Amino acid sequence: MHLQLTVVRLFEYGNSMTDADNPDAARPRVLLVDDEPTITNTLGVLLRVSGYDPVPENDSSKAGALIEAGGYDLMITDLRMQPVDGMQLLELAHEKQPDMALIMLTAYGSAEIKDKATSLGASFLDKPFNPTQILTAIAKALGREVDGPRLSTSSE
Repeated sequence: MHLQLTVVRLFEYGNSMTDADNPDAARPRVLLVDDEPTITNTLGVLLRVSGYDPVPENDSSKAGALIEAGGYDLMITDLRMQPVDGMQLLELAHEKQPDMALIMLTAYGSAEIKDKATSLGASFLDKPFNPTQILTAIAKALGREVDGPRLSTSSE
């Protein structure tokens, strides 16, 4: 809920990335994979207003084909999904698209899962997360600097 409220405030505030208001600037393509449409939709809005080109996918089996087709700078995936889980998607991306940056999101992360994700080159972010955390993780994964104000997650 905090993420959704903050995204609404961010959308009202305007873009916080320096290239977000330039439609001709290259926007990094981000594949968002989560079986919860609320997560992909909310992250999609946050990323769009922050200067990224999000591509949401709620069917993890379809995400595999998107990974193989390529064209993404970053994939953000949940861990627990069916029929293909996030770790399988990380493995596929690591094999087929080794230059694609990876972030795994989960509320169920053990040290073993974090170690495996990290060994595949992924950053790891625990749910729940706030917009500042996800935008910072994305910027780091893509080797970008974080521009603009820090986002508030309070429900003021």
